Amino acid sequence: MDIVPYLPQHAAEILDVVSEGMIDGRQYAEQLTESTFAVTLMAPDGPVLSTGLGDLWPGVAEAWMVAHPEMIQLAPRSIARATKEVFEQKIAGYRRVQISVRDDWPTALRFARFLGFEDEGLMRMYGPDHRDYRRLSIVRGIQ
Repeated sequence: MDIVPYLPQHAAEILDVVSEGMIDGRQYAEQLTESTFAVTLMAPDGPVLSTGLGDLWPGVAEAWMVAHPEMIQLAPRSIARATKEVFEQKIAGYRRVQISVRDDWPTALRFARFLGFEDEGLMRMYGPDHRDYRRLSIVRGIQ
């Protein structure tokens, strides 16, 4: 698997599978190009996972991730380790990085926790699909 610079078609291809028609995958994928940092983990058959960070203000970023549910099963441990390594390098300069994860997707919640995110709480009817999401964060400098 290779880590390549993010292109909108990477996330659009994944979102065509996972969005269930709730969002315009191509428009959302294009918006992600405004991220401060973004990469895609690519398998020979296509994108497995795209992820990145968007600055909210100095020292604070919103993390995002779209993962292909079938492709990620190809090598879940390798994908997790590669993503964690990239994330740890990229978030070093931030005091806070946050992410929103669907509450009904336990695999994604476990993955976010593996990356170091801690649960902050439930956001009811938050998503474009009106589903509940969890806010998780990595905060540095807390005593």
